[in-house]
Amino acid sequence: MSEIKGVDVSEIYTKYSRCLTGCLVTLASIAMVPGDAWAQSDEPEYPEERPSPLDSSRSVVRRKLLFRSTRFEIAPLVGFTLADPFNRNVIAGANLSFHLTNEFGIGATIGASVLKPKTGLRENIEATLGDVGQTDRLGSLAFTQTNFLASIEGSYVPLFGKMSIMNSAIVNYDLHLLFGVGLIGQGASTAVDGLQNPAANALGGTAVAPMLGFGMRYYVNDFVSINAELRDYVYGSELVSSGQADTELQNNLMLSIGASFFLPSEVKVSR
Repeated sequence: MSEIKGVDVSEIYTKYSRCLTGCLVTLASIAMVPGDAWAQSDEPEYPEERPSPLDSSRSVVRRKLLFRSTRFEIAPLVGFTLADPFNRNVIAGANLSFHLTNEFGIGATIGASVLKPKTGLRENIEATLGDVGQTDRLGSLAFTQTNFLASIEGSYVPLFGKMSIMNSAIVNYDLHLLFGVGLIGQGASTAVDGLQNPAANALGGTAVAPMLGFGMRYYVNDFVSINAELRDYVYGSELVSSGQADTELQNNLMLSIGASFFLPSEVKVSR
């Protein structure tokens, strides 16, 4: 470059080029900043100054269906015991509950044994004693059976939500935990039908049984659900007797299915 009236044109051109290059680099770096970074510019600088998303003044989930909150639940059920070594028990009964909130509830369950089929183990014992001619032992043998059960229980719902069925229907569901204390009413059945023996007198009675369990509800609509529940009653009992019996700790597992009807019929919706 030449000089114009004492001014070094090359020096001016060099300075202008450097200035232009710096401006272009600055503009490019600004354009590369993510848009959400600008959106957060109004947020407080320090994390402790930012409001918590769990603040009671802010709803995390709006318009949530409160299927259980302050509603009565009436649930007829049919169940059967799983862990009995000598007698199965088919139970018919019902549960009545009141849900204090959408998560917590209290209630009572009662059921009576309507069928008491023998297990394969009991049939084998009776057949073996009969085949070897030990009719005297067979006639003095008795087995414990469940006549009724009842419990006062609380419930807690740790998990609830929606699920899609075949991408065509949305079903609401919940997983609930059960805990409480119950009573087990027991009787005795003899190995030889219709034959009374002293061994039966050593069995039977009523036992106090702490209870734990869990279940699932699938809501058909706002006030009807289909339920499946498993309860474990823990108590001391004599299972079999031939004149005397020893008490053993038992786990009486009852699996039940049924339907629930909620009152009032209209479901509440959170704000």
